[in-house]
Amino acid sequence: MRILIVNNVLRESRYRRQTKKLSVQVARHCKANVRTVFFRNFDQGYLNESVAKFDAVVLGGTEALLSRARDRAQFSELIDAIKEIKIPILGICGGEQLIGLAYGKRIVPTGRFIKGFRNIEIMEDDQLLDGLPRFVSVMQSHYEMVQSVPVNFKLLARSNISPVEAFRTSARPSYSVQFHPEFSDKQHPAGARMLANFGRLAKR
Repeated sequence: MRILIVNNVLRESRYRRQTKKLSVQVARHCKANVRTVFFRNFDQGYLNESVAKFDAVVLGGTEALLSRARDRAQFSELIDAIKEIKIPILGICGGEQLIGLAYGKRIVPTGRFIKGFRNIEIMEDDQLLDGLPRFVSVMQSHYEMVQSVPVNFKLLARSNISPVEAFRTSARPSYSVQFHPEFSDKQHPAGARMLANFGRLAKR
């Protein structure tokens, strides 16, 4: 299986460790060969020519503040292309926010920087969340969030920080999570389980 990771960071040198972590964990838990493309290269042409070679797309996080017009403008071509992706998608943190923007939702500040393992509540049975209890602890690292679930999407998880911690399309297995499942350990295994579940979904 092949998974394409879209690198959405603005300052690659500063966030090299985090982007490497995402690639390694997706490859490991999804049991996939991974390729990375920088978001500025992910436009309609790339979508038409290259995405069909992959089984799934992962949209990584970003330090951009997508509530600001000047930051959003840098992602305009990616935002336009998201709705045209026909294979499974997993949007992570800023990746979730980009999916929200693609489907007409606002990005709003949380009021403070959210960092560390925090509890979320799973609201729906879903294959992405298979094997997880109702409350799980996941890594958070963000200043902003999607204000509400897009039309024709289903809310999967929430928290006292964000009313939208995870959602999915009703039409195909495409998901968004506000947290970072690539960060997990023995005390906080939920993220690794979600990546493994996504890998199984993408194979079908």
